[in-house]
Amino acid sequence: MVQFSVLNFIKSQWTPVPSAPKVDLDGQTVVVVGANTGIGFEAAMHFAKMGPGRLILACRSLSRGSAALDKLKATTGCETAELWLLDLSSFESVRAFADRIELEVQRLDILIANAAVVPNQFEETEDHWETSIQVNHIAPALLIILLMPKMFASLDESTKSPRIVIVSSSLHHHAKVPDNVFKSSTPLQVLSDKSLSSPFEAMPRYYLA
Repeated sequence: MVQFSVLNFIKSQWTPVPSAPKVDLDGQTVVVVGANTGIGFEAAMHFAKMGPGRLILACRSLSRGSAALDKLKATTGCETAELWLLDLSSFESVRAFADRIELEVQRLDILIANAAVVPNQFEETEDHWETSIQVNHIAPALLIILLMPKMFASLDESTKSPRIVIVSSSLHHHAKVPDNVFKSSTPLQVLSDKSLSSPFEAMPRYYLA
């Protein structure tokens, strides 16, 4: 794995990027995970300006999600945006969200799999995984797998191919994967184990997840 220097990372943050393209999303359904803040909110704002048939803001918090939805509507005038609750620290919540998509959404064209947490101490989810491993990695993968049948079915509704975008960070270049992870038949469990870093170090875990 190529390691980024601090200088390269700083340079990358200041390098201009091309403007995001704009297309007509009439009739299309877009789901943005983690849409109440950061990259997720900015992505939702961008999609809202392209006239989506439905724009689903998938957020963990009802209060923060509602505030983000109100701001998005006030800024863009998009009336097809809606808030759905999704907690990636709960596999039950992920499954319930996917079930609701299956029941209430005719087609799913774009999925933005955006999620990231950086716990400041070791925490386990209700599913007994270290929080950042589940929220940043396992749960988004589960969500994608559960939603893929709906996305494939959407091909029958449109000539446009559905898209899945997995949001990541260049900070993964700083990850140092322990040797026992490579040697293990259950690497995710090794990465989730409390003994991986003692005392707990948040950022090294974030790089890995």
